Amino acid sequence: MITTMKRALSYTRNLIYSTLLLSTLYGCKVGPSITIPPVDVAQKWQSDDESLILGEEPLELWELFDDPLLSEFLQKISKDNHSTRIALAKIEQAYAMRQTVNSKLFPLVDLEINNSASRPAGGILKSNATNTSTGMTASAIPLNLTERTFFANFDALWEIDFFGRTRHEIDSSTASLQMEMASYDATLLALMAEFGRSYLELRRLQKEWELTRKEATILEKKTQSLQNRLDHGLDSELGLLDNKAALDIVKAQIPAQEAEILHQIYSLSVMAGKPPTTLLEELQDQADIPTIQAFIPTGFPSDLLRRRPDIRLSEHNIAKATADLGIAVADLFPKITLTGNYGYQTLHLGNTAGKGASFGYGVDLFTPIFHAGSLKANVQAHKWMREGALISYEQTVYQAFEESETAIARFIKSKQTLQDTQNLFKKRILLLKHNEQLYENGLASELELLDAEQKSIQANLDLINQETEIGINLIALYKRLGGSFHKSANSKKNR
Repeated sequence: MITTMKRALSYTRNLIYSTLLLSTLYGCKVGPSITIPPVDVAQKWQSDDESLILGEEPLELWELFDDPLLSEFLQKISKDNHSTRIALAKIEQAYAMRQTVNSKLFPLVDLEINNSASRPAGGILKSNATNTSTGMTASAIPLNLTERTFFANFDALWEIDFFGRTRHEIDSSTASLQMEMASYDATLLALMAEFGRSYLELRRLQKEWELTRKEATILEKKTQSLQNRLDHGLDSELGLLDNKAALDIVKAQIPAQEAEILHQIYSLSVMAGKPPTTLLEELQDQADIPTIQAFIPTGFPSDLLRRRPDIRLSEHNIAKATADLGIAVADLFPKITLTGNYGYQTLHLGNTAGKGASFGYGVDLFTPIFHAGSLKANVQAHKWMREGALISYEQTVYQAFEESETAIARFIKSKQTLQDTQNLFKKRILLLKHNEQLYENGLASELELLDAEQKSIQANLDLINQETEIGINLIALYKRLGGSFHKSANSKKNR
């Protein structure tokens, strides 16, 4: 037993020395390294506006509008929406897959234990043979002895990452995890932008519905007034028919507006992760269009590279393609695996007992010899995949610049248009008040007053549409600039 243990210790020592020797060569890692291609970045935005460029870190979307209800919805939506929950599940899945790949760096050790006992039905084995020298009969052998067996065996297997294949697999799984994180940010960003846009559109529709009904009332009054003038021979029938046609057109808009209001509420409910009618009671009452209380600072074009989740996703796609190429290159080289086992067994048969130990170790070398060019073709395929990822990155960056430039220009122009529309609405209100005074003094007819009221409603509709438009353009700008999700993405990378 002592000799056996000494041999085991000697073999173990040799195995440790071999492992240390291989570990000195562990740093070898074939395949390319991850590089992000440079892109041409402008020094400033073409649609320059100092009031937008300067500022603190990007605000959250709900901080841009003075609307507590919208703010409440936007802060809850990330937890309840189905798309974001699916994206979070994919992150957890990718994290678990990375842990699975990480385990390949360590030895695999398995233990098998068996403890059994058996006993035959019974009886004895008698012998009729007689010893010729003594003349006596041999004794009987019992068959009901209990047999007890205990067996324990350790098996170890360790594939040495000599050429970096496992490390490339870890890089690939890490890039996949980071891609899922960027996808989550992109999903949440798009969701919040769409929810904000739909919310503003709902408030616009409700205001439009209210003003359309007022316009219909005014047209009904004009119809009655024109009918009176026609009855007294003061006007032709042409004006009356034209007004009735306008009234029919306005009335026809009301059912469509009501249907669209319900559609927006149902859509907002589903985006909030609820059944379609959940928010009906909460949103069916009219409310003012959310006013803008803050602007998102655009920063500089170079800031877009860290703010846009689709750019981060494209970067991680390059990292994954590079790691997958490294795996394909490593498959061209040999694989080295260390194996070892140690077993111990005891046997009890009646009053007889025995025990023993066994052990062994070895090194397996697997190297490709002839694969009809498939391994090299696989390397070429992954090279082109990596090339496609590099081209896609450049395309994504330039497209992001184009979208951001367009969003900035639209927002700046909508600010100017809003100011002009506000001025026009103020003039229409002044004209309406002036016509009211003239009508009270008998210097203006009822039709002239009703015409002024109708024009003020049209100006109000234009103002409402423009207030909605600038809010939607601000949300679009927030989305195109990447929102504030680079903060959350950076915190997730530490996981």
